[in-house]
Order: sequence, then structure tokens, then C-alpha cells
Amino acid sequence: MTLKNAQGSFYKEIILFLGPAASRLPPSRLEGWRLSLENGFGCPVSTFQGNESDFENRVERRRDNQRLLLAVGGDGTINLALNWIQDMGLIHTVLGTIPLGTGRDWVKSAGVPTDPDACVSWLPRQSPIPCDIGLAEWKKGSETHRGRFLNVTSLGISADVDLYVQRARVRHPFLYLAAALRSIVASQPLCVKVYLDDQLWFSGSTWILAAGNGRYFGGGMAVTPAARLDDGLLDVILVQKVSRPNLLASFHQIYLGSHIHRQDVQKGQAQKVFVECESGAMGVDLDGDAHLAETITLRVEPQAILVLASPEGPGFQRQEKGEI
Repeated sequence: MTLKNAQGSFYKEIILFLGPAASRLPPSRLEGWRLSLENGFGCPVSTFQGNESDFENRVERRRDNQRLLLAVGGDGTINLALNWIQDMGLIHTVLGTIPLGTGRDWVKSAGVPTDPDACVSWLPRQSPIPCDIGLAEWKKGSETHRGRFLNVTSLGISADVDLYVQRARVRHPFLYLAAALRSIVASQPLCVKVYLDDQLWFSGSTWILAAGNGRYFGGGMAVTPAARLDDGLLDVILVQKVSRPNLLASFHQIYLGSHIHRQDVQKGQAQKVFVECESGAMGVDLDGDAHLAETITLRVEPQAILVLASPEGPGFQRQEKGEI
């Protein structure tokens, strides 16, 4: 598919999908963004707030429209938009975001401005880029669940962090850090077997395992610091069982990405990751949503969606000059 520059004639419509964080904004600010985008892109911009069924009804008559769906919110809102696009087969819909919320992690890999006002000005100057999607299938008892992720899926204390953050009444810049430190103190390591591309890679106890399409989670922790969003691979990081004091003392390294050089951290890459928990159900963090699983299989679907991001972003390999 040949895509023109994002300014002008590529899109027939732009939809602002308003997540929970957007509902706390003054209506005048949202309207200012809408008008700025309408002027920048030169096409109609509307807002949407509702569930998947409502969205499907909204786009049904214009299913083949070339549209931009902008998730106005955090990583969870981006994940919802991703799943809706894929579930409905909207192959002509490009995914973008105006970042709000506490984490804003995927945008750091994608080279998207983390300040929402700066992002609104930046978006019309960008062109769509192919991006990988992660596919997840997890089982608990007789139940099988499936989902997708654009950023990171992780196991262990990260799921406890998600639950703590979701229940927090007050949001602040250090919420993820406070939740992580609390989880290290309160949680137990998992006993797991991990297979990369069907080969046994690790068997033992771990505090956390992360499979990254993107690089960051937990509000800026560089958990998989070399991950690429378009290389057809998941970067896998596993922190082996160490003492809590050791883990707490070295925790700052994850913000810098230097944890990958530790002897008690394993790293690898794979198209498929399978994890079996031998100590009961394990917590799973899927782009910020917490689940429970006894086994989980992760796969990558290469360049399965177009996103509005920067080819200069740390998570993208530099594109060759010319249109894609």
C-alpha cells in the first residue's frame, strides 16, 4: 500500500476515542484539540465515547473509509482501540494517540510526544508506519482467553502493580514506582518453565518476565530497552529469584535499562513465547490490564497495523527514504 503524507488527502475522517482520562478534561480543551486537528489534517474530526458495540455501529456504514482513530488516553485506551480495529477488520484504519493517563509508555517507544498539546500539533506532520502486534492466549482451568498487545506483556509482580494502580484514588507521577516497591515487598516469586520458539529457555523461580514489542512499562521503566516495534520479534527479559533486599537495592536499574547486564537477568528474542506456571496461577499484565493464568502463549504478528508514529522513534528501525 502506498501512503501519502498524513497531511491532506489520505484520511476521510478522524475519530477521537475518549478514554477515562479524557473524561476528566475540560470540554473546551478537547474542542480546541478537535479544531486544531481538523485544520491540520484538512478533514472532519469527531469524538467518540462508548463500548466496542457502539463503535462498530458508528463505523459500520463507512467500514472501508480511510480513517485515523486517535486514542485519547493511556496505554489501556490504546489497547482497546487496537483490539477494536483488529476485531472489526478495519484494514484502512490507522491507529494513533493523544497521550494522557499515568504511564504513557508505548508513546515513548514510538517517538510520540508525551505532552498532549505538543502531540496535537505534531500529529498532522506524520505519516503512517507499519507496526508489529503481540498476540496473547492464556488459560486458567478450563477457560481460554485471547488478547492483543502493542507494548509489553509481563508476568509476576507487574500484575500486582497494575491492580494497585487501578485501585488508586489519587494519581501522581510516582504512582507506578510506589506500586512496584509495594509489590516487591508483598509478592512471591513465580516458579515457571519458559520456552522460546518451542525450545526450553528457563526453568526456575522468577520475580518478573517481560515480553516487549515496545521498550517501556510501569511509567517509564525501560524493561526491554532494545525492543523494536517493527522487527517481527518479542524481546524477552527474565529476572531470576534474588533476595528482596537485593531486588530493592538494584530496582533503579530498570529505569535506565542497565538491568539487562546483570548476571541474574536473562534476555532473549523470539517469535513465540510459552510460559507454564508450576506454582499455581500467575499474574499477567497485558498492556496495563491484569489477568490470571496458568499458562500463556505469546506470538508476534509482524507489521500488522499502521500507526501514526515517528520513524525516528527509538522503537522503530529507520525507514528508507521514500513513501511506504
